[in-house]
Amino acid sequence: MKNESFHKKVTLKISFADLFLKSNPEDANRARWEEWKKLCKEKDPIILSFWYADVHCFSCAHCDGDWCTLAGLPCSVNPYLSFNYGMPGLACIGGGFEPKQEELNLVMEPDI
Repeated sequence: MKNESFHKKVTLKISFADLFLKSNPEDANRARWEEWKKLCKEKDPIILSFWYADVHCFSCAHCDGDWCTLAGLPCSVNPYLSFNYGMPGLACIGGGFEPKQEELNLVMEPDI
């Protein structure tokens, strides 16, 4: 069966390896993350708060909500720590952090 893990049902106890596959398109993995978060909110919100403990990414240019567009993973899911040990971390392992550029609103005031 082609890409069997892609079709594994999302449950609270699914492994990150089965939730996020390199062979899946990023939007499919992101949809599965949203489905997992919905389950957490309904059944065990403490688990969800555990994965939202790290706010370092929110000022990064690659952060889109709780998703790291650079790593293609949730910001708090580290490809080594989370996949192997179930521990939260930074998706880019901290190496991809780029501060968001602030928009400057330069308004020229006329001289009076």
